[in-house]
Amino acid sequence: PLDAGGETWDTQKVDAALADRVAAAGVKQASMEIATLSGWNKREVYARALALKDRG
Repeated sequence: PLDAGGETWDTQKVDAALADRVAAAGVKQASMEIATLSGWNKREVYARALALKDRG
């Protein structure tokens, strides 16, 4: 699946979006939102969100 612009987001864009959303919405909600917007699989986004949260 592709985003609204017809492209799948790269890793840096997904990570940046997660960094912004996780603090406000939590890991689960942020992951669902970013997966929908980015064209990424929900499980992949969730795993990245957990990794970012653990690092940060």
